[in-house]
Order: sequence, then C-alpha cells, then structure tokens
Amino acid sequence: MGERINEHLKQLAQAQEGVFDVSGTLEKWEASRKKLEKTSFDSINISDKAMNLSKEGKKLATELSSRYSRMLEKPDTDHITELAGLLEETVVAFNQLREIALISSDTAHSLEQEAAMQQEIAESMTDSIEQIGRSINQAVACVELSDIKEVPSII
Repeated sequence: MGERINEHLKQLAQAQEGVFDVSGTLEKWEASRKKLEKTSFDSINISDKAMNLSKEGKKLATELSSRYSRMLEKPDTDHITELAGLLEETVVAFNQLREIALISSDTAHSLEQEAAMQQEIAESMTDSIEQIGRSINQAVACVELSDIKEVPSII
C-alpha cells in the first residue's frame, strides 16, 4: 500500500514540476512577446523616419540641381554661397538617413532574435505540456491499477 502511495506521489510531483516549467516558460514568452511588440513598433517608427528623410533628401537634391543650373547660367558669389549651404544641408540629411538605416538594421536583427526566441519558447511549451500529460496519464494508470488490485476475486 505504501509503495503504491509513493508511486502516486512521485507521478503527481512530476506533473507539478511540469506545471512549474510551463509557468516559467509562459513568463519568458510574455516578456519576449512584449519585447517583440516594442521592437516592431520601433521598426515602424524608424521606417517612417527613413521615408521622411528620403523625401527631404530628394527635395534637397532637386533644389541643389536647380541652383547649380542657375549658378552655371550666371555665376556670382551669392549663388555659390547658396549652393554651399544647400550642399551642407544635403550632406546632413544623407548622414541622418545613414544613421536611420543603421538603427533599422539593428532593429531588424533584434526582431529576428525575438522571433527565434518565440519559436524556442513554443517548442519548450510543447515539450513541457507533453511531459505533464505523460505524468498525469501515469498517475491515472497507477490509480486504475490500484483499483483493479483491490477488486475482490469472485472465484
């Protein structure tokens, strides 16, 4: 009888351990999900900034071309000064665009890592749930076997 109780307790302890594993994994999953959500939002904002900087760069390049044409038609110091200022603005815009591209690349890598973490967590959850199922099935089988042994013989 004591051996049977010990077996039941062992099976229930395994199931309880599985529940704790799943609980910890769910906490990791939630943290990863939040990080993935934040990183996705950051990625959208970065893309918007890049688009706006691209529009500004295009506008500056068009203006630069126009002023350059005017300077070629009628060279004077005012046109040269305007052109130099516009060139500086254009360089700044393209440097900002480069910085945004670097941030975007880092964000994409972070998204990739979080997606891999989500996959790893999902696999861990599946394994833990299967372990809990096996432990519960074993505990039920032990109880059923005990019940069968306790049925008196009719012979």
